[in-house]
Amino acid sequence: MSIRSVMLASVAIALFATVSSATALPTHTWVSGANGSDSNPGTRAQPFATFQAAVNGTAAGGLVSVADPGDFGPISISKAITIDGGGVGGDLTSTGSTAAISIQAGTTDVVRLRHLVISGLGQGSVGTDVAKAGLVVVKDRTIEDFTNVGIGIDTTPTDIVVKNTTITNCTAGIFQTSLSRASLEGVTISHTIVAVTSVAGVITVSNSVITQNSTGLETSSGSSNGAINAESCILSFNTDAVSAETPGTTIRLSNNDIFDNSTGIKATFSPGNVAPAGNNKKAGNPGTGGTVGAPNSTIRIQ
Repeated sequence: MSIRSVMLASVAIALFATVSSATALPTHTWVSGANGSDSNPGTRAQPFATFQAAVNGTAAGGLVSVADPGDFGPISISKAITIDGGGVGGDLTSTGSTAAISIQAGTTDVVRLRHLVISGLGQGSVGTDVAKAGLVVVKDRTIEDFTNVGIGIDTTPTDIVVKNTTITNCTAGIFQTSLSRASLEGVTISHTIVAVTSVAGVITVSNSVITQNSTGLETSSGSSNGAINAESCILSFNTDAVSAETPGTTIRLSNNDIFDNSTGIKATFSPGNVAPAGNNKKAGNPGTGGTVGAPNSTIRIQ
């Protein structure tokens, strides 16, 4: 090869590297309700106006941060991403029939949603719909005023972690229909028809408050695969605090306070689908709810 050919090849490689670098998506972008524009590059000085533009303009596995308060939704997520409202907080309102946040990512993708307020304003259908991902982490969020579901978990088995989150005034708080594994910790759910439902898969609830709902914890009709494990929770002022409605489903209870509900435990099918340990506390629940199954037929009042 001639010296000229070598030089031309070197120039071509350098130009290719420059173009590739220029077109690569950044790993950290920003949104702003004050000076954001979706035609901006998404830097801290020139942020995007919406979460959707930021997600589209951020590399897979990257981070979207909030620079100034605003209304940034709704969002459709198809890749690994972290959206963090940080100390500022991020608002999303959605009044349509689609979810405020829709997650249809890869089976190994990790999606993290932190420090966000999601509102349907009494008109939107779903707060967050998890159709597919490897792991979805929801932390420090408020979800309110949706006509259907606060968080829906459906379609493809996915691991879900929800921490320090409040869901209020939705038809259903958390509704799981897929063979997923959901862990809820430090969650408060109120003013729903049903707070937590497992039609399929397993939901674990710990250190949470389930109050002022028609039904608190429910394994629902339509599947014999649903299970709920509840530990160290307060269930109060519900019509039915705990309800197992389908043969073969299980609700396991340990160290919970079940106080002042119309019915504490409702197990429709004999010998029952609710398995309480002896360390639960139960009082002020005048209704009768059927048979409670092994390992303890009676919850102790301590």
